[in-house]
Amino acid sequence: MLPERAHDIWAREHSGGPWRFQLMLDEAEGEEWVYRARLLA
Repeated sequence: MLPERAHDIWAREHSGGPWRFQLMLDEAEGEEWVYRARLLA
């Protein structure tokens, strides 16, 4: 299980190489998605 603060998982072929894949995670409660807004001030 991932820690609650983990919302993005990035992957690359080798250390120092370009990032190739991003998996974005989002919480849900039952069948409802929980929107996590990032407020910029």
